[in-house]
Amino acid sequence: MKKLRALLLVVLLTGCSTQQPSYSNLVDKESQTLAAQAMTEAGISEAAVKTFLTNVNDYNMTVENTSLIKQGFVDKMPQYDELALAEKWEDKKQLYIGNNCRMTSYGLMNDLITISDKTTNTANLFMDKDAISYAPTAWLDEDTARFTTLFGFVPTPNTKDVEVHVAKLQQAWQERGIHFNEQAKASLISVVMHSTLDDQLFIGHAGVLVPQANGYLFIEKLSFQEPYQVVQLANKEQLNAYLMEKYDVSENQPEAKPFIMENGELLTTYKALRP
Repeated sequence: MKKLRALLLVVLLTGCSTQQPSYSNLVDKESQTLAAQAMTEAGISEAAVKTFLTNVNDYNMTVENTSLIKQGFVDKMPQYDELALAEKWEDKKQLYIGNNCRMTSYGLMNDLITISDKTTNTANLFMDKDAISYAPTAWLDEDTARFTTLFGFVPTPNTKDVEVHVAKLQQAWQERGIHFNEQAKASLISVVMHSTLDDQLFIGHAGVLVPQANGYLFIEKLSFQEPYQVVQLANKEQLNAYLMEKYDVSENQPEAKPFIMENGELLTTYKALRP
């Protein structure tokens, strides 16, 4: 009986922390409404949310919902038919390769980030720049400059010490005048990679995290021709596990492990998965 009471107490204390991640491609109206409400309540502007959903609907229609989740959220991580998606996209969009994770995150977070300087260290963004140049809705020059300043290369020492790299990234963002709105509940999530070829840090993946009643929604575009995806999470431990499972894929590599930033700080639950 004591063991049973102890087990019940654990369940009560952890609450929704036992909830497993679930996934959506925002194909149906209900999931779009849920995501839109969470984003708006987190401080993202209605205009940014509207543009985001317009892009979601355009992508889903273009690929004809091929291999996408058709309704709501599902508990099993989707397996997308990447070849079929790319073929359908390229057939209809020609030279425009689509939005990616960084472009999507910037579109949602633009109003919540102050950027007062510029950088020319943007060689890592050549595909992003190509996508921006062919985008159906023209980007303003100032937005392109802000975007490349936020996501451009950051020089760093050749070390595997993540703390050193976090400090270098924070210093570079400080010098570029990058500051995040601390009043907003939405946050930019950046998976930061280390390159030993040129001793640089770069953001390999980005998404937006917003709270909801039973945890969080992580909103992302998987890649240029892969889908928009929303992951429903119970806590930030699940966010770390989800991202590290995807991006911490090498063992005993010469580079530092990928690390996750939430706005300008290391994610509080960050932990690498592999040696």
